[in-house]
Amino acid sequence: MNRRERRKIRKEINIFSDVVNIIKQYFSQLVEKLENLTDIRHQS
Repeated sequence: MNRRERRKIRKEINIFSDVVNIIKQYFSQLVEKLENLTDIRHQS
């Protein structure tokens, strides 16, 4: 793995972390609502 690849991976991780923080801050109830959803797909 070279430096360019490592920088790219770090950047992707930072972007993901930023998105998670934004969701927690502005859409805090969204996660709770998503957890309460039931899966209506056929289980087989």
